[in-house]
Amino acid sequence: MKNVRSAVFTLIMTFILSACGATPTPLVVVVTATQPPPTEVPATEIPPTMAPVALAGPQSGEKMKWIDGSVLAYVPASEFKMGDGSVVAPEHTVTVDSYWIQQTKVTNRMFAQCVSVGSCTPPTQEIGGPVYSNPEFANHPVVGVTWDQAQAYCAWMQGRLPTEAEWEKAARGTSGNMYPWGSDQPACDIANFGFCTGRTSEVDSFVTGASPYCLYDMAGNVFEWVGDWYSETYYAEGPLINPTGPESGQYRVIRGSPFESDRDQMPSAIRHFGAQAYHSRDLGFRCAVPQPQPVAPYCQLAAFIPDGIIVSNGCELPAAGVAGQYCSNGNGLATVDIPQGAIYEVSEKLDCEEAVVDGQRVLTCVGPRTVESTNPITVCNSTCSNSPDVTGASPTCDPGYALDPVTGA
Repeated sequence: MKNVRSAVFTLIMTFILSACGATPTPLVVVVTATQPPPTEVPATEIPPTMAPVALAGPQSGEKMKWIDGSVLAYVPASEFKMGDGSVVAPEHTVTVDSYWIQQTKVTNRMFAQCVSVGSCTPPTQEIGGPVYSNPEFANHPVVGVTWDQAQAYCAWMQGRLPTEAEWEKAARGTSGNMYPWGSDQPACDIANFGFCTGRTSEVDSFVTGASPYCLYDMAGNVFEWVGDWYSETYYAEGPLINPTGPESGQYRVIRGSPFESDRDQMPSAIRHFGAQAYHSRDLGFRCAVPQPQPVAPYCQLAAFIPDGIIVSNGCELPAAGVAGQYCSNGNGLATVDIPQGAIYEVSEKLDCEEAVVDGQRVLTCVGPRTVESTNPITVCNSTCSNSPDVTGASPTCDPGYALDPVTGA
C-alpha cells in the first residue's frame, strides 16, 4: 500500500489500529542458534552431572486455564472432616481422590458458548435474576438452570458436577473451616449475602472470601447444584471413601448460599436439596474435572483498537471501528466497519470477507488458526500521503564515506 496514511486494528485471535508511516517502526529482535565465529575456540563442553529429580504433581490450589475459558483449581487427595454435627449432616471423616474444580461459578458468558454450539439449552429468564443475554451480566453466574442443564454444560466442557463431598472439601479445606475463608463471621467485603448487593455479583468480586484452594463464592452469590441425589441419612450410611451419594432419589443436593442468605445460612456444611427440574434466580453451579487432559482453549477472542495511536502531518485516522466480536463453533469472529473510500490489508492468518450492510462496508474476519497470536487489519486513509516528515533531519553516511553536499549522496 503506497501513498496512504492508515490505522491498524488487531484481532488476539486479535485486531490492532495504528497509523501507516506515522508510528515508530517496531524493533524486532530475532534470536537464532548459530555456530561460533571461525576464529573463536569453542568452549569445552562438560557433561552435566546426572542426579535423580523428584517430579512433583500439581500442588494444592494450582491453577489451569480450561477449554471453556474458566480456571480450574487443583484439590489434592486427602481426608477431611465433613458435616456439622446436625441430624442431616453428622460430622464424619471422608477421603476423596484428587480432582480439579472451577475457581468460579459458571458465568453467563461461559454458558452462552455451550448454547451457541447446540450442546446446552438456554437458561430460564428468572424474574429478578441477571439477564442472561445482557453483556452487562456476562461475568455474573448463570442462573435459571435445572440440574440436567448444569450437568449438560459440565459434560460439554469435559467435566461433571462435583460430588457433595468434593464440593464441601473444596469449600472448607481439611481443617473443618466453618466458612470458606475460616471462622470469621460473614461480612459484605468477603461475600455477597444478606442483601449486601441485593442481586448477583460478578463471580470474582469477593476474592478475599476465597476457600483454602482459592475458589471464589463458595459462600454467597448463588446456590450451586452438585451431582448427588439427596438423602437425610446418607452421611450415616454412605461410604467413607469417595462417596457419590445414593443411587437414586427424589431430589438433588444443592450446596452453598445465595445473595439473599441470612448469616446463619452461610456455613459451608449446610445441605439443601431441590427437584431435578427446579430452577431459580439464585441457583447456579460449577464443574469438577477429575483428570483433565489439557487442550487449547475452545475459543477466546479480543478484537480492539489499541490506545496511543500517533498521527503526524495533521492526517486523520480513518473512522473504522470494531463492530462486534463473538465465538461460533469454536471459531473466533470479529467484524470491522470500513469507511467509504478507505483501503485495508489483512493478516494472512485471518480469513475475511467484505459486505455492504445498510450502506456500511463491513469486514467479517475468522481466525486466527494459531493460539494467542496478534493479527493486524490495517485500514488506510487514501486521502493522506505516506511520505515521511523529514523536516530538520540530517543525512548520515556509512563509515568510510563522506556526504556530497551538492548531490546529497
